[in-house]
Amino acid sequence: KAQTETSNESLVEHDINIIEKFLLVQETVQSTDIEPETLQEQTADLKEETQKDNIAINEEALSSEKRDLEDLTENIFAKSPN
Repeated sequence: KAQTETSNESLVEHDINIIEKFLLVQETVQSTDIEPETLQEQTADLKEETQKDNIAINEEALSSEKRDLEDLTENIFAKSPN
């Protein structure tokens, strides 16, 4: 019986620790709440930045592909018998 009581006390202590951690997390979440408008603005900004990055990457890739095509064209004309 004494062992069961100790085991129960241990479980209660464990439960209390879990509840305390939950409350701490809940408090942290509430204190760091972000307004929906702010979140929407940040999301819009990120989308805009991503689009700009993608455009820059695409322009760079197109420029590289254009050079490759120009080189290929030069090689074809250089190898042609005329």
